[in-house]
Amino acid sequence: MSFKKILIAASLVIATAGANATIIQGNSLQGILNDFTVGGNSSVDVNTDQASPDEIWESTDSGITPVRFVAEMAGNASQNSFGIYDPSNINNFFEIFSGSQTNGSRTVFEIMGDGSIFQNVVTDTGVNFNGTTFGFYIGTPTTTFYSEASKNGLDGYDQMVAFQGKGSDRIQLPGANQTTWTQGGWLLAFEDILYSRSDKDFNDMVIFVESAKPVPAPTTLALLGLGLAGLGFARRRKNNAK
Repeated sequence: MSFKKILIAASLVIATAGANATIIQGNSLQGILNDFTVGGNSSVDVNTDQASPDEIWESTDSGITPVRFVAEMAGNASQNSFGIYDPSNINNFFEIFSGSQTNGSRTVFEIMGDGSIFQNVVTDTGVNFNGTTFGFYIGTPTTTFYSEASKNGLDGYDQMVAFQGKGSDRIQLPGANQTTWTQGGWLLAFEDILYSRSDKDFNDMVIFVESAKPVPAPTTLALLGLGLAGLGFARRRKNNAK
């Protein structure tokens, strides 16, 4: 494959990552976004503004990541839980919210450089990840769904969609003051029944996360790096030919 074709392939992988959106049915999730938007409807469209990638994450800034419970309309609301897991071992996880949480509940978590997890800055949870990256999960009475689609059984359906702030909307989340939804804020929306059998409305649990960012998939990074390397080589070859 020529370097030009490598560059095209790399750009196509990055471009199509955002094109493979999960179909969200009904108006419920869009209604949740509209309801907490001040002065009008949200500028974020739940079907066209889905973030990609959104599977593996890391904290930003100070490493302290605030999390707020926004909404839950699931039949299993009293039993569903939410938390983070170690991408290298799904059995290694930390529960952030249990079924007893209500709209507006808030906490913060922090993953230290050695993978140890603290809650509310001072509490060592005793959970240690193998690194500083993490995924999000929703636990139901019968199964657990992960932000990494490939971990959601043989079907590998996407059970979580994420939306990034645009820096233009004023929002008022439950239990919080008005603020601007900046690019550092993310809304996570979950489906708590296997996508192929669910109502696909993604309103079963809605969480707002700050000071976090998704990590590009390794394949995308590898292709991008290969493309950039090819571009550098092509430029050197062109200069040598002069």
